[in-house]
Amino acid sequence: MKLRYLVSPGDPYPRGYGRAWDVDFGRASVCYPIPLNWLARWILLAWLRLTRGGHGWMERELGAAYRRGREDAAFMEETRRAYLERSLADAELVSRRLAQMLNAERAE
Repeated sequence: MKLRYLVSPGDPYPRGYGRAWDVDFGRASVCYPIPLNWLARWILLAWLRLTRGGHGWMERELGAAYRRGREDAAFMEETRRAYLERSLADAELVSRRLAQMLNAERAE
């Protein structure tokens, strides 16, 4: 009985084994017996955190992209509100001018 299996996508996991982590961005999975798969994963994550200093480059890039998206969405919302306020102000100005014209015609 092997302790560690490398399972390719589409292949079934061996009976009694669970996925511990993925290799090569999900192209294969490393499997250990069910109670050991979580322990192996925690050991790997602790080792990565100690040797690479926290989160990896992908987490930093995803976080930066998320923040940029939030900032862009806030800017778009601010632009939309400014456009609507300007449109409402223009509509009020037009309605006032129309009312003045109608009142002038009625007075004549």
